[in-house]
Amino acid sequence: MREYTRYLRKPAADVIGPGEEIIAGSPCLPRGAIKTRAAGAVFGVAGNAIAAHGTRIDHELAGDTLPSIIALGVTQTRLLVFGMNGFTGRPNKVLYAIPLAGISGVRSSQGRSVGMKMLKLDIVFHDGTSLDLDVPREHMKSGQKVTESVAGATSFLGEID
Repeated sequence: MREYTRYLRKPAADVIGPGEEIIAGSPCLPRGAIKTRAAGAVFGVAGNAIAAHGTRIDHELAGDTLPSIIALGVTQTRLLVFGMNGFTGRPNKVLYAIPLAGISGVRSSQGRSVGMKMLKLDIVFHDGTSLDLDVPREHMKSGQKVTESVAGATSFLGEID
């Protein structure tokens, strides 16, 4: 699979400063969404519609509820949170540009959901809140690069229990 960062460059063009570049990126879902979507698929179209609208209460940032699927991009100085285009499934706009200085660290671990591998990824902010995400199997390498990039600028807080 090609680098996911290529999908982030165009929607981030207005936000990226001179000399800044996206060094890692990955699509993510709120914690538990992979299992919810799989359960929704069992119930056909109606189940998928319910699963697609469901976001976890804790899937928010700065008091705002995030879309059910987001993408993360990491530059040398910031974490970018992207909204996704519902039709193409690709990132289409930057929702948040968070200085890495505002992040205390990152936690990650590999896990399983519905019998498939996934990466659990938590980004922890200085105020104690965290953004708890799951990265699907097909994007685990990209998710690991995000973890390593954020940890390189902050600290790695260990594995998720």
